[in-house]
Amino acid sequence: MNTNLFNETIMNIFGLYTKYNNNNFYYGREIARKLKLNQRTTQLNLNLLEKEKLLNVKIRGKTKDFSLNYNNIILEDFLIMAEIYKFVKLVSSNFEIVIIQPDEIDRAVNNHDGLNLNRLEARKSAEMINLLSPDK
Repeated sequence: MNTNLFNETIMNIFGLYTKYNNNNFYYGREIARKLKLNQRTTQLNLNLLEKEKLLNVKIRGKTKDFSLNYNNIILEDFLIMAEIYKFVKLVSSNFEIVIIQPDEIDRAVNNHDGLNLNRLEARKSAEMINLLSPDK
């Protein structure tokens, strides 16, 4: 199997088929437009998927329509990877890192100004919640 099959564009192409009806035919420009991708990049990846027999091609005049090839036994694996890719992309785009400086921890451990580890944890948790802005 071609290792070039594991790239972001291909995961997005399979994601398109999992997002909408899997039986759909899409032509190259339509896929590029829906995914907001460069048409040439999209076409190169579609040709690779066609070569690996992951997509069926139906030619209408000068237009190639692409659909999933359910006869390929590894297609299901790619569809699962596309779903996992979408999930990881969604989850990883919604995080914040809060750094606790060593002197903050020392002050909490030494009970400086009424601060202890529990209060430090509560303050930092509130800071994280505010950074993620869940009510927006």
